[in-house]
Amino acid sequence: MVVTVMPGLLADLLFVLGMIHDRRTRGRVHPVYWIAGAAVVAVQVLRVPLSTTSAWTRVTDWLLAAGI
Repeated sequence: MVVTVMPGLLADLLFVLGMIHDRRTRGRVHPVYWIAGAAVVAVQVLRVPLSTTSAWTRVTDWLLAAGI
């Protein structure tokens, strides 16, 4: 988990920089930044708790068996 902290923070920083740019150049932040930013943060927060569930293990087993 510690390995994924810096890349996650970098992704968050890119969203924030884009939002600042939008605010300064257009006077408002485009709604897509809020939607995509929320989705990225949700993935970052839920990655560890969901990865240990039996449902996720079944999904990964299926993907491996399918050769994906």
